[in-house]
Amino acid sequence: MSDKSNPFYATSGNSIANYEWQNSNPKTFSFSWKNHFLNKIHEDGNFLARIRLFPESLSDGGDRNGYKSIPDKYDDTKGTRSRDAIPNERGIIKYDVAYNIGKDQSSPPTYQYTNYKNNSIEISEYQNLRDGNSFSVWVKAYDILGNTKEERFVLHYDSSRPDVSSEELQKNVEEDEMNFTSSVRILGASDPHSGVKRIKYRFRAQSTGKVINDREYEYLNPTRDESYCNRNPCDSNLPTGESFGKTIDFHFSNCYVTNVSDVFLETVIMEMNIYNSAGLYVSRSMQISNLTSLRGVHNFRIFWNWAPSCYSIQGFQFTYSRDGQTLQSEVIFKVQNWIILDYVEAGGSYHLQLYTLYGEEPKNSIKSVASNFSFSTPEKLQDSNSDNLSILYGVIAVLCICLVVVGCLIAWIIRSGACKRPKETREVTNARSPPGDLMSRPDTYDTVDDACNTAYQELGQISSPSNYDQLRGPNNESRQDKRTSYN
Repeated sequence: MSDKSNPFYATSGNSIANYEWQNSNPKTFSFSWKNHFLNKIHEDGNFLARIRLFPESLSDGGDRNGYKSIPDKYDDTKGTRSRDAIPNERGIIKYDVAYNIGKDQSSPPTYQYTNYKNNSIEISEYQNLRDGNSFSVWVKAYDILGNTKEERFVLHYDSSRPDVSSEELQKNVEEDEMNFTSSVRILGASDPHSGVKRIKYRFRAQSTGKVINDREYEYLNPTRDESYCNRNPCDSNLPTGESFGKTIDFHFSNCYVTNVSDVFLETVIMEMNIYNSAGLYVSRSMQISNLTSLRGVHNFRIFWNWAPSCYSIQGFQFTYSRDGQTLQSEVIFKVQNWIILDYVEAGGSYHLQLYTLYGEEPKNSIKSVASNFSFSTPEKLQDSNSDNLSILYGVIAVLCICLVVVGCLIAWIIRSGACKRPKETREVTNARSPPGDLMSRPDTYDTVDDACNTAYQELGQISSPSNYDQLRGPNNESRQDKRTSYN
């Protein structure tokens, strides 16, 4: 028999393609079947070690008393199984090996290697394999009694990368408002020798260059039948017997792209590696902007950890309310540690009460002590970039006006020579300053230079309008950052 945990495989194959495809060196192929073949009865029964002599004794353990001895002439000293240990690996003593270009022969025409002792081999062929060709190897294993087990391995060859014509993003493809799904359509995904089999993709924040959630996702292109390929473009007649469609549509969750510092301003890069069956790939990327247009960005998902218990968990019950008014109340007989809350609005205070249901029968469930969770949403749950820019432009305009006023004041002071006058007096009076000027206040200074500095300081205070303070939160954090922290 054979042990699937120790496979018979092509060591020269591509590990990404499960060692079933080779991408280079089209004339040299290597294979291994270490610990793959075995005689399980011999191995489990310890029949492979040297057989000990039966010791002379006066008792055989209680079944019979009296002297007992086995003469040497009755011992196995000849034949295929003597008292000697069997030179083997898992009960296998030798192999026959055959190989041939192609994949359609079920049995070998002849064995190129007989009585082969190793459990691996490297084969050099006289002609190069071309993309889409296959190479077959047969290994027949023998145990000490002449029992055999034969297996074949087919290695395919492809050194070319797949082709892709175009790709496009489709946001919010499902009609259900609570389904947070978008999709990517790839056209002309083709490889005539091995077909396009999988796509690995990740999301990267453009501002930081970091991969969102530090993970990669995978989509497997399904194999297609003849009926599908009669109606749609396919890569068919592949060495593996599979067929793959050239138009690929795969969905992804909008939640994959929202773990960024600012969903209002951030742009996400979707990076894709498009693989053929041989493990070779081409890279494509696309931008996902305006993240707030993705459904689910402003929905709230609450997670929790189950408390340890001696009882089986049936599900949970929750009540979700705002200002004492119940918005949702539901019992869910399902073991999941999250729920999505509906009807979340800006500027609200919400409360969630959660019970865990224990027991064996839904009709007789045991309810846990309530777990309570409260949260609030900001006044503006959704804001557009234009709103943020309008506020920013307003602040800049106020600052510019203040700078103009400061410039005019400095020019007047220099021209009037106020900052160069000797220390004639310690009091600045209304007679020295025009009405309405900051210098017109009857405050007392040590020098007129001090008055100029004070004017600059006071102008600096004027240049920080109350509109600017509205952009800051109570803890002096950015209101925009505070707003996006709820997403």
